Amino acid sequence: MKKLLLIFTISILFSSMLFCQNENGKWVGKYSFEEPGPINFELRIKSDNTCTYEGVGIQTYFIIECKGKINGDKYEIYFWKTKEGAYLSEDWINKSKPIMILSYSGNTLYTYEPQHDFDKKGPKKTF
Repeated sequence: MKKLLLIFTISILFSSMLFCQNENGKWVGKYSFEEPGPINFELRIKSDNTCTYEGVGIQTYFIIECKGKINGDKYEIYFWKTKEGAYLSEDWINKSKPIMILSYSGNTLYTYEPQHDFDKKGPKKTF
């Protein structure tokens, strides 16, 4: 009986792990976007929900480390630390709120930077 219970418990845990990986797998990868100016942005999301966000261009240079979290059908990215350059002053960033929110509409990825896009309402098509 104990052996049967152990096998059942392991299979439930394994199924849960696969579900979490599939859920996160939708967001894992490398995203690139070029804004006029030119400014190139790159976001890399790893399977352990750590990420890097980089911006390089005229008067723009930063690499930040971040953490991601699935929230329903959206993926929220939270600031962890500045690795290089200047993103926003760390005094201005509320680390308990996301710096970027990713969402899909069909096959189109939209982003919203609530701590950066003060004058814009809602998501914009980027990556």
